[in-house]
Order: sequence, then structure tokens, then C-alpha cells
Amino acid sequence: MTLVDTNDNYPQFDRPEYHAKVLENQRPQQMIYTIKASDSDSGNYGKITYYLKRFGWEKFHIDPESGQISVAQCSSDLYARNPSAKGHNTDNANSPNNDCLDFETQPTYSLRIEAIDGGGKRATANLHIEIVDVNDNVPQFVRSVYVRELHERDSHISPPLVLRAMDADGPSQGGPNGIRYRIKWSNLTGLAIDPVTGEMKLTKAIKANFTRNPDTGSRKKLNYEAIIEAIDGGQPPLTAEATVQMYVRSERDGEPMFINEPYIAVVKENAPPGSVVIQVKATDPDGPDSKIRYSIVSGAKDSFVIDPVTGEVRVSPTGDLDRDVYGSQYTLTIAATDSGVPNPLISTAEITINVEDVKNKPPKFVEDSYVAHLSEKQMVPNYEIIKVEAKDPDSDAKIRYSLDGKRMKIHDKTGAQLSNPSSERYFASLLKIDPINGSV
Repeated sequence: MTLVDTNDNYPQFDRPEYHAKVLENQRPQQMIYTIKASDSDSGNYGKITYYLKRFGWEKFHIDPESGQISVAQCSSDLYARNPSAKGHNTDNANSPNNDCLDFETQPTYSLRIEAIDGGGKRATANLHIEIVDVNDNVPQFVRSVYVRELHERDSHISPPLVLRAMDADGPSQGGPNGIRYRIKWSNLTGLAIDPVTGEMKLTKAIKANFTRNPDTGSRKKLNYEAIIEAIDGGQPPLTAEATVQMYVRSERDGEPMFINEPYIAVVKENAPPGSVVIQVKATDPDGPDSKIRYSIVSGAKDSFVIDPVTGEVRVSPTGDLDRDVYGSQYTLTIAATDSGVPNPLISTAEITINVEDVKNKPPKFVEDSYVAHLSEKQMVPNYEIIKVEAKDPDSDAKIRYSLDGKRMKIHDKTGAQLSNPSSERYFASLLKIDPINGSV
């Protein structure tokens, strides 16, 4: 009797799911993983053939017999070459295009593996493939050329000049936040760049020598340049370059000029809102003075406002100039802006405003009440019973002391208040106070 095997067993994988990693620049046809399944049936029924399915299966090749997985040579004509693929990759390893995997496009793949025996029974398992990023993208500056105009003696770049480069690689290869910046070359002394943010800075004020046109009086702009390099954090690092062009113009060329400086003013601390404190005036060497507009840059503390047309500085509607609360001096920075197009020029000046004290606060005793005990033996002329002290928040206040006999209260040794008016008047006549030091 001969027993004939039937296909009564399904293929079985050695695990329910598999995890693999592969570099995004892995060469095609190099093995990256091996899948293993078994079938207890004999002969052709036990012979297993492997297939890949699901999104992205065409990026990989699986040997149908050994289960070895490699990166495919991707091609747009895959289906034309292999019409039977349609969900299976029987063979796509001969395409001429090797750029199959790209971390930036697809960092992971979740595939399904099918193992089919000779009798058509099949089993499935999951294959998770993680694409490992490599530094294959060069940083790209948002602009290739950055232009900024500066003025001589500038100690900072305004508005801020920030260079920015992008990197399509993942975080492990320097993108998007792993880029560092440096100045590769520059002919402007004192120019620096923040290596992390890419903000250009001046480490010292610009010093420049200008050639003045004898006919027009204008000064020729000076041109400076810098080559900035962006370096990613990949291995090996990749770089990109951008150019910064800076034009430095004379600070005296066309800017409004304040006249009658320095500005110093005095205002009483109880000045009503709207009171004029001082008026400033600027002239425009290359435009009408009537088009100059004035503004307060800093220092007003909401206590002062400026008329943008006349330059009058006034106490603001909500201004409080109490010296004891807000201080005795203000330093205002004011700006004059001309009508230049497209870039109006601005110059600044300072106003020192001294707040004058007024007698608007009463003196106040240091203590709320004073109590003194006096024996008969101490009732001798010029014996100091007690010393009182008062303070006045107004500046230069001169305090004088006096006794108010009508409000004086005198008690005997038992604590009882003397109710005889003549006795109170008698004791009051015995006391005097030093009007200057408060000694009783």
C-alpha cells in the first residue's frame, strides 16, 4: 500500500511580523533581510513561493524561493515589463533606475508577505521596513542674495537681517533644525552671524570714509559683501552659500537734522494735561521741512505726547507727574521722519525733562501718637520730655513744630484725664517745643 500525500497543511512563518532597516541609498540587489516560512507537506505541496504586497511593494524585490529581500531597481514601466505583477513583485530587479528609496518622501513601509505552497494554500505575515536617512540633500538658502542698507556708525542691523536655509533631510542628518551658519568671507570688519539663528550682527559700529561729491554734496555709498555658508549636521556635512551685500551710506546724507539741541525742559509736577513742555524742530536737507513727522520712541512712560506736525511735547491726557511716585526726571527719545520715498530717513534726539516739585503734600509724623510719662522731680525748666519727628515728601520742605494747647491731653498718675480747664491750661503753659528739632 502506498500513501499519497495531500495538501492538508498551510505554510507557517516563523514569526507573525518582521522588522527591517535599510539605508535610503542602499544599492539594488543587495540583501537586506530574509523571510522564512515552512510547510509540513511533502513534494511540490511543501514548496513555498514568496510574494510582496501592499503600498510600496515595487520598491523591493523578494526572491520567490529563498525569501531574501533586497532593494529593487525602480522603474516606471514595471507593469509593462511584468503584467502579472499587479500586487506581486515576481521580478523588478533589472530596471536601470537605482533611485528607489527616499527617506524624505516615504520613511517607512508596511508590507504584507505571502507564502504560497504548491497546492495553492497560503499564509501571510507583516513586514515593517524603516528607511534610514542619509545626508543626500544639500542645504538650500531661501535667497541666494541678501541686500541691506546701513548707515555709518550703525552698531546694529535694523531691521534685523536673518538668513535662512532649508534642508530636506531628517533630523539625524541636520534637517530641518540642524543647520549652522558661518561667515566664509567678508570685507566688512565687525560683521558676525549667529550660528544657530542665522541673524547677521555688527560687533562694533561701522567706520567708513566717504568721498563727497563737490557739486551735489552727496556722499557715495560704500559697498561691502560677505559670503555666508550653511552647514548641515549630516555625515559627511554638506554646505551651501549665499551672498550678503551691504551698502553703507553717510549718516549726514539726507537725514533730518534737529536744531537747537540739547533739549532740556522743566515742568511742574501738577501741570495739567495738555500743558506744553517744549517744542522741538528738525530740518530736512533734501526735502520740505513741513513734511517731517515727529514721534516719541521711548522714555515717555505714558506721561507725555508729541504733536507729529508741530513737534510740541505736551503732558498727556493721562499723565501723572508725581515726583514721589514716578521720579524727578524723564529722558525722552524722539524721532523725526522725513518724506522720502520709498525709504524715509529717520533721525533721533533726546529731551531731558525735569519735574519741579510743588508744595502739594502735608507733612506726616513718623509715629501716629506720642506718649510721655513725667514725674514731679522731672518738672524742671528745659527738661526734655519727648522728641517728635515728622517728614514731608515734598522736596526742600522746611518743617516747623508748634504745640496746640487746645488739643493737649494731660492725665494724672492713675491715668485719669484732668478735666479742670484751668489745670490743663496751667500744664500747657509749662511746656514748649523746639520749632526746628521737635524737642518737647
